[in-house]
Formats: sequence, structure tokens, C-alpha cells
Amino acid sequence: LDENQIETFITHWYDAVESAHWITKADADRKRDELIEAVKRPDLVELAKNPLLLTLMATLHTNRARLPDDRADLYNEVVELLLLRWNEASGADKGLLDALQIPTLKLSDLREIMEQLAYDAHAAHVGKAGVADIPENVLVTGLRPLLANSADKAETALNYIENRAGLLLGQGKRGCNRQYTFPHRTFQEYLVACHLANRPDF
Repeated sequence: LDENQIETFITHWYDAVESAHWITKADADRKRDELIEAVKRPDLVELAKNPLLLTLMATLHTNRARLPDDRADLYNEVVELLLLRWNEASGADKGLLDALQIPTLKLSDLREIMEQLAYDAHAAHVGKAGVADIPENVLVTGLRPLLANSADKAETALNYIENRAGLLLGQGKRGCNRQYTFPHRTFQEYLVACHLANRPDF
């Protein structure tokens, strides 16, 4: 999105929020102006060009006083929101954890795997621009230990990842393998940093 499209999106977002009576017109006008200014921050301007990430920032901003000033806090909140999107019920579809039916599985377990996958993909992508691709077989290998080593449950998880906007985005097939990627390189980098920070030898 360009600067005008970003501003139009934010304006329409807060028009819709106010029309749904989630907040008052005065609050919608104030928040609209705040978010238009916030997305001009050097650390946010590139993210705001991505429609998914702009939607997530608008969702966060609607439900709190302001976006976090600390970039790491903002990334953490958006990562948590992206994980939750996989786990939301949608019509007749269950959330991911309900569909997998593994009582001990938590979203935090999935996040830990995403951090490991980000680290491995990033290490293999050093010196290259953009986000790294994660082949389907690599993703399945990472997920299966969480999923009772079940190929069926791994396929269920892949379908959720492929069909719902979340922390990984399906990119379709390239060659024989489906490919997945993070919604923005900075999310890949943030998850790599989380993985490193959690290592006892870091």
C-alpha cells in the first residue's frame, strides 16, 4: 500500500469501528489521527505497507490506548495476535487446537516451533533479501513432535496455516513442495531473536 492507501484504510477502519458502536465518534476520530501518525514512525512505515500487518496494527490500536512505543513489544503483541488467528473458530470450522485434539498442546508450543523454524530458515537465507521460504517437509518435520508424530494432524495444521492468515503464510507450490513464509522479514528476524534469547548458551 502507498501512503494515501494506508491513510484511506485507517480512515475507513475507524469509520467501520464507530459504525459498529465499538467506540464513540470522538474516540474514533482521535484514534484515526493517532494511527495515521503512528504508522509514519521509521520502525512501522514498512510494516504499514503490508495490508495484513496494517490490519493487525489497527486491531491492536483499536483495543488499547496506543501502539507500544517499544518495537519488540509491538512485535510480540502482533505475533500473539497472528497465532490467535489460527485458533479462532470460523463458522463451522474449529480453532486449530480444537481441530488437532491434543489436550496438552498450547499456542506457546506452536510459537516455540515457529521461533526455531525462523532461526533455521534465517540461517539458511543469510545474505539474501526478503523473507526465507520454509518448505512443507521442513515445516512438517518441525510440527510432528508436537502432534503425536501424526501425519494426519500435521496435514490438518498445514491446512489451517495455508487457509488462514497467521504467523506463517502459505505461498502455494514451487516445484514439488508447498512453501511457507513469515508475513514480513522483520517478523522472521524478531522470532530469530526470541529463539536466541531463550537459548541457555546465548
